[in-house]
Amino acid sequence: MDQTNTTNRIGWRPALVWAGFVLAGCLLSPSIAFPCPAHARSILPRPFTPRPVTRKFSFFTKASKRFLARGHRPKQLLDIRYKTGRNYSRVVVLVSGLLSGVAEGDAPAKPGQSLPFRVFVDLTPCVPLPYWTRRAFVIGDSTIHRIRVGRNTLRTTRVVLELRRKVRYRVTMLKSPTRIVIDVGQLLPPVPNRRMRMPLNSPRRPTRRKVMPGRNWQPKRSRGSWRHKKGQPWVIRTPDPTRLPFRFPVRRIAIDAGHGGREDGAVGRRSRLTEKTVTLDISKRLVRMINSRIRGVRAFLVRRRDRTMSLYARVNRIKQGRADMLLSVHINSNMSRRVEGISTYILHWSERFNVARMLSSNPLLARENQGVNPLKFRSGVNALLNSMQLRTDLIMSRYLAILVQNALIRRTRRKYKTRNLGVRRGLFYLLFAAGVPAILVEASFLSNRKEERRLRTSTYRRQLAQGMFDGIAKIVKLSRKSLKRRIHQKLPRKRRR
Repeated sequence: MDQTNTTNRIGWRPALVWAGFVLAGCLLSPSIAFPCPAHARSILPRPFTPRPVTRKFSFFTKASKRFLARGHRPKQLLDIRYKTGRNYSRVVVLVSGLLSGVAEGDAPAKPGQSLPFRVFVDLTPCVPLPYWTRRAFVIGDSTIHRIRVGRNTLRTTRVVLELRRKVRYRVTMLKSPTRIVIDVGQLLPPVPNRRMRMPLNSPRRPTRRKVMPGRNWQPKRSRGSWRHKKGQPWVIRTPDPTRLPFRFPVRRIAIDAGHGGREDGAVGRRSRLTEKTVTLDISKRLVRMINSRIRGVRAFLVRRRDRTMSLYARVNRIKQGRADMLLSVHINSNMSRRVEGISTYILHWSERFNVARMLSSNPLLARENQGVNPLKFRSGVNALLNSMQLRTDLIMSRYLAILVQNALIRRTRRKYKTRNLGVRRGLFYLLFAAGVPAILVEASFLSNRKEERRLRTSTYRRQLAQGMFDGIAKIVKLSRKSLKRRIHQKLPRKRRR
């Protein structure tokens, strides 16, 4: 009996040890302890085994789509100008903003493939306007033969200079506005600085040979004048308003002449007339008219002479002058020489969060907002203050724009038959940060032959200034009527007992 009890007490210990080994094996490798079918093994976790990554380059990768989705829009190549010196040639590329990378290089001549010695510059991130990528442009001086522009990658634009012989070259990037200066020649000039002015010469298109008409030749239909397409922006064409919806005093008016100094603005193709000269002349005429003909209203110039002023400096000048209204004078330009007319812009407030897309897709907005950080449109104290005054300023801006646009068309249509492009909306930083009712007048196109010829005459400039004055005189008259009008408040009636 004692012997039986002793064996029973000792026999359970090996069984317990064996059960412990089995449980540990189940925890470490469940697939070995409990075998399962093949379709169920995919559910179990597998050990991580790193694999070599092989990625091929493509123009539309996931990284580029993420880059565009986050709102990082590339800059725009706006214009190319050149200057021919005694022993060198200088090419200036105008870009809408600062670039993160500028690479340069050269390629040897290949006579067998009809390729001369070439110098190229890669701009990143940058996208050229379609006008510059359609064909090669001819310079034709003693050093540079042609200029070609193309997309090297999705974010990189390549500018290629085809040279007549192998020479030295130098690439410099300048700020305010962003310019890429390419000097080519045997003796290079001094290194340019920020005060360098834009050259006036633009590369010309290659001329096409005339083909004699054959037997089945028919003349092509003329394209006619420029018309509004369905994709054109929102436009207002309404008669003059007769009263203001609320009381609004007008005592001081700021007149801003666009561009100046190093920023020439638009340049005429034949006369080399610059936008900064025309806008300053029109603005001075307009200020003299307002100060001499309207009592109780004082007008002042934001830019008094030919000097470079950033948009931030213009905003400070407007606020220091305590202006009640702002009128900015500009001259428009377009790649097509058929586009003509006068237009007036007001602030497009609802598109302030899409500023990167609008600046990269609209050449006019990119040209007029040079040197402005897109985040300035939606952050800071100015955005908060402007949002508080938004309703009043936008209503008054619309009234002022309609009056000025209609007065300009009435003044110029009698003699010149000017086309009315209406009142439009645009995202301009000057109109946004001024904090007062503001408009921007694009008085004619300097790229159009007829209007370029008119802008050279003092008669047409005086008519433009007179039209702007007529619109301002009407808004002052309406503001004085609104101040005389009494505001009747309806009080609650007392109940009869």
